[in-house]
Amino acid sequence: MALGISFGIIFAKEAFGGVGRNFMNPALVARAFLFFAYPSRMSGDAVWVGVDGLSSATALAKVAAAPADAPLSGLNFSWADAFLGTIPGSMGETSVVACLLGAIFLLICGIASWRIMLAMLLGGLGLGLVFQLIASPTNA
Repeated sequence: MALGISFGIIFAKEAFGGVGRNFMNPALVARAFLFFAYPSRMSGDAVWVGVDGLSSATALAKVAAAPADAPLSGLNFSWADAFLGTIPGSMGETSVVACLLGAIFLLICGIASWRIMLAMLLGGLGLGLVFQLIASPTNA
């Protein structure tokens, strides 16, 4: 991971002038580099540190593919698993605990604004509620 991040920052960001001047996304360059440098590790053909890599549908894709009368039937993990981050997904996207700790760290350091965080949370919840209220079988 550190090698991929370093490659992405050096070759996709700094080589072209730094912040705001890169024409490629450094995170995607890092992922592409790691995929081609270590294909068996990235595709799930190997076992590393006791964790099997697996390329499959995410939790949201499984819910979307499930029957309408039982949308959570395809999931084989609990809410606690989702909170702790022991469900399938990319690094940094599955653990609510890690996201909350990161948010607290940014607030304590003064990097983030609690007003912006709260506005984003309320905006997302509000729009989610609106879209849920107007949902129908034809626009699923």
